[in-house]
Amino acid sequence: MSTVEGNDRPEAGTGSVRSLKEELASLKIDRDRPSRSSRPVASASALAGPSLSVPLPEERRLVASRTRPAPVRRSGSLGLSLLSVALWFIPLGLVGGGVYFTYLQYARAKPKLVVKVAPVRALTQGEANTVLSAKGYVRSFQQAKLGSKVPGRIAQVLVKENQFVKQGDVLAELEHTDMDKQKQTRQRMLERSQAEYQEAEVDSRFKELKARRSQRLRTQGQLSEEEAEQTQSAYEVSRRKLDTLKASIDYQQAMIDELAVSIEEMKIKAPFDGTVLEKAAEKGETIVLGGLGAASGRGSVVTLADMNDLEVETDIAENMLGRLKDPKTSPRQQRAEILVSAFPGRRFHGYLDRIVPLGDRARGTVKVYVKIEEKDTSLFPELVATVAFLPGSQSEDPGAAQTSLYIPKSALVETDGKTFVWVVDRDYAVSKRSVVITLESDRARVDDGLNVGENVVLGPVAELAEGQVVALAD
Repeated sequence: MSTVEGNDRPEAGTGSVRSLKEELASLKIDRDRPSRSSRPVASASALAGPSLSVPLPEERRLVASRTRPAPVRRSGSLGLSLLSVALWFIPLGLVGGGVYFTYLQYARAKPKLVVKVAPVRALTQGEANTVLSAKGYVRSFQQAKLGSKVPGRIAQVLVKENQFVKQGDVLAELEHTDMDKQKQTRQRMLERSQAEYQEAEVDSRFKELKARRSQRLRTQGQLSEEEAEQTQSAYEVSRRKLDTLKASIDYQQAMIDELAVSIEEMKIKAPFDGTVLEKAAEKGETIVLGGLGAASGRGSVVTLADMNDLEVETDIAENMLGRLKDPKTSPRQQRAEILVSAFPGRRFHGYLDRIVPLGDRARGTVKVYVKIEEKDTSLFPELVATVAFLPGSQSEDPGAAQTSLYIPKSALVETDGKTFVWVVDRDYAVSKRSVVITLESDRARVDDGLNVGENVVLGPVAELAEGQVVALAD
């Protein structure tokens, strides 16, 4: 019995092992799950005995899904992505900068189109229709650089710039202490000579009385002829001594007067009424004569000018001189408008005063002077001025003072019945602009489209393009 029981156990165990193998063979791996931890794994205890209960495939899938780990989130992945993008931009920026630098070098090396330009000017009708225009400088008709007749060191300067002085006023004075001492010495010598003269005069009167008395006694026979002659001779000597002392006194007085004149010449005085333009020297500086050269000191102390008599000095080309009226035959007939650069909004009136009959062979010009009629205290010498000589019909026209904008006719371009100009900006780039103009003589009056001070291209060529950078001709 025992043997039979013992034989049955192994058979039972064998059946259990087979059934387990069949179950394991029936298992399927779900390969759609990437995680290994979710795969069903049979434990060793389940393989050891028949009592192990094997879950069904659906149950294993549920268990595997519960035991799958949650995906790990990486916090630094976004920063690394941005860093990689930034690192890519570095070589791209270097390449772009190199391309831009190369373009700039090419643009600089590329020759630019050279053009001539002219500014848009605000002119009166009289200026636009001028007979002739010339530039010059304002000057005073009466102007002088004042210095001393003798060299010396300046003791004091009594005036300052823009100060009005009258004729005879002392402007500066040189040191003359040594001359003052000499004058005092000669004055004392003169006083001594005068005293000697008075003494000699008394002596001469006494000798005169003595000579008369001796002559009377000689006539009466009470005095010898020899004694009478001696008294008479003494009287004559006293008279000659008086003459000598008188001459000496006159000489000494003349010396004193001469020294006084020299001292007075140490004072620099105004030769006419005027305004001090420049104070060229200060106290303590040395004044020298013009022939000695300015290297050793100042040549003048003060520049004085009459501000009520101003004119414009300008040069006219020889071939343009025929357009002007002769001031000798037609005085004040050639009218002119004067524009001073310091006062662009104002215009002064004047006339052709004189033409210097001497040409400049090197420049081919003749110097002319235009008198300014207004007595304006704001004007002063050496200001830049432009003179517009007016025709006779324009000089009396009230509308000649009205201001408009003008450009040369050569700047105009006709395209499809419209008028354009090429304008050059501050960066030397050109742009095409439509304008409304009215043609007048050799200029065009701009009614719309431009502003004063802008530059327009003269004689524009077909190669010009919008935004093109050009070079200006000298």
